[in-house]
Amino acid sequence: MDKFNADIIYKIQDSDHCQMGIASALKLSKNFTNGDNFAVILGDNFYSNNFKNEVNNFNSKCKLFIKQVSDVTRFGCASVKGNKITKIVEKPTNPESDLAVTGLYFYSPEIYEVSPNLKISARKELEITDLNNYFVQQNTAQFSLIEGFWSDMGTPDSMVRTQKYVRDNDFGTSF
Repeated sequence: MDKFNADIIYKIQDSDHCQMGIASALKLSKNFTNGDNFAVILGDNFYSNNFKNEVNNFNSKCKLFIKQVSDVTRFGCASVKGNKITKIVEKPTNPESDLAVTGLYFYSPEIYEVSPNLKISARKELEITDLNNYFVQQNTAQFSLIEGFWSDMGTPDSMVRTQKYVRDNDFGTSF
């Protein structure tokens, strides 16, 4: 990854961890984050934004990236008051806002102290929303509102929408 000046390290979840959710997968990262802050991006997310400033200025325990969407019931839904997230509800039936928590998270190593205390949800997962809500409740979660294009490609329609965006915006030549 010399072209991008990046080191990429990954670990494949075994079937037990894979079925336990994103927060369970984060436990697997402890041995190679070396006590440093780190970023998590879900593989089915696409962003047009450049997050260089956010990376360089991260100075909290947790930073979440939210986006105004029309289908927030598919995601974690953030309630915001002023410059603070007040709570996040996973896939709400009656959402309080139209702000989705996207699949990009910045964390401090404190997540490794929090994650062992998470409880398995009704969906039989360790929820990333529960982990994020810990930092919300501690008033240590920051957020940025994404102004550019974002897509979680979890549905055929969202995959097509992302393909169209990439095609129409000529991303093929930017790398």
